[in-house]
Order: sequence, then C-alpha cells, then structure tokens
Amino acid sequence: MSAWITLHCHQTHWLRLNGKAVCIGIFKVTALQPDCDLIALGVSAIGRIGATYSQNAKTLEEYYDALNQGRLPIAWTALSRDDVLRRAVIMSIMCQGALDFESIELGHLIEFKRYFARELEVLRR
Repeated sequence: MSAWITLHCHQTHWLRLNGKAVCIGIFKVTALQPDCDLIALGVSAIGRIGATYSQNAKTLEEYYDALNQGRLPIAWTALSRDDVLRRAVIMSIMCQGALDFESIELGHLIEFKRYFARELEVLRR
C-alpha cells in the first residue's frame, strides 16, 4: 500500500546561516489514507502504528536527555477497541470528507446509530 501524506506548516522560524536568512518550517503530517502507519520523527512528533499512538518528547532538551540516557524519546499508548473505532470515524471524516456508516459497521462489528446514539443526539441539537 502506498502512503499519501500532506505537510502542514505548524511553525515557521527564520534564522541566519552564513549571512543569509533561512526559513525553517516545523510541519504537521496528515495521512490521506485512514489506515496507514505513521512513524514519528523529531521533537513532539506524533505517530501511529497499528492500534497505538506515540508521541516523541515535547522539548529538544527532553528529547536529547532521553537519547543520552540510552532511551528512545517516545511515549506509547495502546488503544482500546473504542479508541480504534473512534479513530476510524475521525480519519474517515478527515481523509474522505464523509462518513459511511455501513463501512464502519462492517469493519468494527457495531450498529453505528446505536453505538453513537449519544453523539448523534448532540449533533442534532
């Protein structure tokens, strides 16, 4: 499966290098495919592999401290079944701009309107 990503400039920094102004961008990566793994690279990067999320150390100091201590500067979180389901819903909306209830139902063995009854009611208000 090929991976399609987009880069969004999160912060822009200007610095001088050899007397020239250089623009350095800090980017946020968004996957255009809802089920691809993302490997987090660099300070505060967020990744996902399978049913997990990871976030790298949030500051450069924390990042280097972890590396200097022989540890990876990454915190992992395993996702519950509910987390995985909600991620699928969010990624469908973000990546396709739409939500196919039947697809979610088949992929997660739920009745969408029953499972998300409370959330659907809030949206109707």
